Amino acid sequence: MYGIKDSDYEYVSNKYYNTRDPEGGIGSHFRRNDGLFKEETGLSPEEIISGIREVEREYQGMSHPEIKAQAIAFVLKNTRISCDPRDIFPAINMIDRQVEKYLIGKWSNEVFSEKIPEVGERMRRYERSGKVTIWPDYCHTTPVWRRVLSLGFA
Repeated sequence: MYGIKDSDYEYVSNKYYNTRDPEGGIGSHFRRNDGLFKEETGLSPEEIISGIREVEREYQGMSHPEIKAQAIAFVLKNTRISCDPRDIFPAINMIDRQVEKYLIGKWSNEVFSEKIPEVGERMRRYERSGKVTIWPDYCHTTPVWRRVLSLGFA
């Protein structure tokens, strides 16, 4: 079984947040670490955001899952990457979830503020009480389970 070597732990622990910074430690994940990425590996974060907005305009009229799929495809084709021998996973420069910020947040607001505000109010009440966290499931992708299961598990 592969584990993180002690000598690599510092790099991996700080890949997406600075564990020495009380303002940017483990509790505040999903922050980009632009210093890891070279410009020639992809578009800048600002260009990615513009691209996401363009995808939304270009695919206007399609369903939210279809637009999200196009936006994720754009991000994956264009985001900066970094590979380091200390880490088995490549780093992507979109860990701050730009698709979620610019599309999913807006769609969630449309659902819970405009289409079903009574459900939105009940949801906020439950969340404030600490009983539950609720959101429309635009944040996950669903594989084709028949295909996955047909391949089996190692």
